[in-house]
Amino acid sequence: MENREDLNSILPYLPLVIRSSSLYWPPRVVEALKAMSEGPSHSQVDSGEVLRQAIFDMRRSLSFSTLEPSASNGYAFLFDEVIISF
Repeated sequence: MENREDLNSILPYLPLVIRSSSLYWPPRVVEALKAMSEGPSHSQVDSGEVLRQAIFDMRRSLSFSTLEPSASNGYAFLFDEVIISF
């Protein structure tokens, strides 16, 4: 897994932990992702800004560093301009 450039390039942006060559979603992140998978009425994630904040909160709960502003803006843009268009 350590040799996968594509995976290693995205890891800094995701709230994942590597343990014994396996990716691990911590329980707090699993709960947040399950809530988001239920849709906006359940998770209250109904805009790019709220999605950006949810990702920020997940990362903060795991003591991960904050994202670069461009990455945060990219999440918001993806949600508002691409996902909502569907």
